[in-house]
Amino acid sequence: MLPRVPPTVPRTLSAMALYTAENYAFPDDFQKFLEFYSRNRLLDCYNRGIHGEEMECRRQGCEEGQPLWTLASVQLVPDPYSSDVKGFILLKDIDAQKREELLISARSKQDPLTGLLNRMEFESEMSALLQRSKFGALHAVIIVDVDNFKAVNDTLGHVYGDQVLVKAAKNLRSMLRSGDLVGRLGGDE
Repeated sequence: MLPRVPPTVPRTLSAMALYTAENYAFPDDFQKFLEFYSRNRLLDCYNRGIHGEEMECRRQGCEEGQPLWTLASVQLVPDPYSSDVKGFILLKDIDAQKREELLISARSKQDPLTGLLNRMEFESEMSALLQRSKFGALHAVIIVDVDNFKAVNDTLGHVYGDQVLVKAAKNLRSMLRSGDLVGRLGGDE
């Protein structure tokens, strides 16, 4: 739970958002947090009939460098005694749910044994890469087949065969650039 904003911080949306961002926002989400709570952006939303919004962001966690997922929301209501608009801010801890969601998403895109992209995700990402490539761009596709892999499984067992695949995947990842696509297209053997 986040402590209350000290009384020395002016009670304006901009000042409170800046204080919260500086003290709690994960550095990579600092600008995103400030933009979400931007006074001008929120007034524009209110004038367009949008009176509530939310976004997922990360805040600094207890452990060094380990962010915690948070649902940041704002509710905009007219002040009945003036022409002002009041904003009510809520920061809700959604870390456990978000981590579970990210894990499920990753599992649906990865080969469970090697951690490489599965066939469907590899094809999807390759297609997206080709679509956003400029005319004449060069790409290479390398397909690696482990010769006699069925014999490895049959003679040494599937546990050893799995270890061979995991080691091969690790070696491939270490040889390629971080942005290169690496997937396991087969898995029948």
